[in-house]
Amino acid sequence: YGVVIGQVSAQIMSSDARKRHIHEKLQSLAAFMKTYDIPYELQRNIYEVYHHRIQKNTADLDETILHDLPLALQHELQVYINTKPLSHVNFLKDCGMDCLMEVAKALIPADAAPGEVIIAQGNEAKELYIIDHGSVDVVIGDTKVAELGKGQCIGEGALIENRLRNASVIATDYCDLFLLEKDKLWPIVNKYPQIQQNIENILEQRRLATIANEKQRGKQSA
Repeated sequence: YGVVIGQVSAQIMSSDARKRHIHEKLQSLAAFMKTYDIPYELQRNIYEVYHHRIQKNTADLDETILHDLPLALQHELQVYINTKPLSHVNFLKDCGMDCLMEVAKALIPADAAPGEVIIAQGNEAKELYIIDHGSVDVVIGDTKVAELGKGQCIGEGALIENRLRNASVIATDYCDLFLLEKDKLWPIVNKYPQIQQNIENILEQRRLATIANEKQRGKQSA
């Protein structure tokens, strides 16, 4: 505890110095782009990256706090941290900590830049994603049908229904994601019946919604 508390105290004392460092770095960046006459759109993208990184460094645990911990303990702590966004995932509702821990251990960090296609319509579903930071558009053909953000899951429908992707998912800003592969998901599903029950409930809700939409379209066409 003494080592960790000492490091946290040192970080609080150095927060003003860190802010000055960030300010100086941004000033240097502005001077650099002015010198080389960088196009506005490229400048905007670069500033967005810096803004995202500054926000992320402020919100996340600083690596220096954990530096003196054994690697095994660092990994265990990171797994606990990764369980936080899982509480919002629909098919993990009411699952216990043991279940969430197993899912968290299987997560793979990923990222995406604005405009990047995370999921392509028509492709095979091999993984799902959980948004830890940023936002995405869900697009069918040329039509935007939804916008999703932090804590939400994308791509789980095609994965659990074992079908091709029926929509594309495109990053609208810089995103931090967790990827969960199909081959790692199903052994966990088989181990924890609550996940299986949640999936069956989701599929039933979607089936009823499809039937209701078809009836509504039938009434409109009549």
